[in-house]
Amino acid sequence: MLGWLGLQLLRRRVRNRNNRESGRGGEGAVTNPFPPSPPPPLSAPVPFPRKLDEARQLLELRKSEGRVGLLDALRGMFLDDEIEKLRESNPESNSITERLVDAIDRRVDDVAPPSTSYPSP
Repeated sequence: MLGWLGLQLLRRRVRNRNNRESGRGGEGAVTNPFPPSPPPPLSAPVPFPRKLDEARQLLELRKSEGRVGLLDALRGMFLDDEIEKLRESNPESNSITERLVDAIDRRVDDVAPPSTSYPSP
């Protein structure tokens, strides 16, 4: 009988220790109904917002580059129109406008040569 009582006490002690180690609590133990609190925030900044800022800056830069490209194309079209008007209205300025157009075309060809060349008229 004494051995049986000792065995019961030993079994209860092992069960309580296992319950405490696994966080379930033993008999009569008060368990916390709330989940554990989240870990404290990191002291170092997280790279994710920085990447968002860089992406936002790149998007703004790309928008501005697209706008600059569009404005340059419009300037080129308007310049061609104005040179054509000047040729028609003032025939004695044709040599100056021809030199201006040739100089601009040479500079454009130096910077961005065409992939296909056509014979000049």
